[in-house]
Amino acid sequence: MVALDRVLTKVLGFSPDDVPILGRARARGLEGASLESIKVLGSPTESLLVKDWSPAGPMDTEAIVVPGFLVRPLREQLVPRPVFDHARCTRCGTCIEHCAPHAIKLRPRGRQDPGPRNNRLAISLDLGACIRCFCCQEVCPEGAVGVGEGTLLRLLRASRLLGRRRAR
Repeated sequence: MVALDRVLTKVLGFSPDDVPILGRARARGLEGASLESIKVLGSPTESLLVKDWSPAGPMDTEAIVVPGFLVRPLREQLVPRPVFDHARCTRCGTCIEHCAPHAIKLRPRGRQDPGPRNNRLAISLDLGACIRCFCCQEVCPEGAVGVGEGTLLRLLRASRLLGRRRAR
């Protein structure tokens, strides 16, 4: 996954320093964080460079004033996050192995945890450490990782849909 992100930064003309996940991967010495360690099959990377594309400009965050104590709760309610289907999860550990910030762990299963009663372990996600790269979703062989949205984000999406219906 790191190698794919690294090659795409080159194709799109980004500096790897502009992509936080690549900075973390490089700091940890993960394979694929540098182009020299990647063998690209097929067309040479130089032939794939996109010349007429530019990323969106930065948001004007000066206009948004949020008290510090609200930043984390709002982030948890507005930013999509990985959600684990404990009933489908086989606890194979693939997501744990591929989690760059080590935000996923196996923990002893509590009574409230869904899933097979004979399994004593459950997947646990530390949302504070999660960088929302969704590698866990990409690598899960059971399809047990989905994308969840906070209540506030769902309400905002619903209000936009209602607004569109009224405009017609």
